[in-house]
Amino acid sequence: MVQVSREYASDPRQLADLRSLVSETGRNAWGSDTDEDALYQLVLAVHEAAANIIRHAYGGEIVHPIYVHIEGDPEHVGVKLSYHGRRDFDPDAVVAPSFDGSREGGFGLYLIRELVDEVRYSRDSAGLSVIWLLKKRT
Repeated sequence: MVQVSREYASDPRQLADLRSLVSETGRNAWGSDTDEDALYQLVLAVHEAAANIIRHAYGGEIVHPIYVHIEGDPEHVGVKLSYHGRRDFDPDAVVAPSFDGSREGGFGLYLIRELVDEVRYSRDSAGLSVIWLLKKRT
């Protein structure tokens, strides 16, 4: 089992380092049999989730923490993003994206759901909002 924890600022410039951390940790967990397509899908989903935290939970302010915990083994990699911010977020209330070009945005949650095998939204015992993403190696 591979485990890594790190704290990032809610700064979009931190997203590249976060993507690298997820990718590196996934490769360490999956070893020489790394499924690059599955790993790329997880990295993209984590990017979208973190970008949503920055934009929506923190209103674009770049000084707030995003806590990242990654666990992986030969079968799956899970990423937990914990953060302060809006407590009223309901992913089921988000309007599905429009594919006809009639509006911009709204694709983040759709992409996340399509890219990972499991996504959960919750609150932890410290009152932080949590997004848990799980990707299985195919």
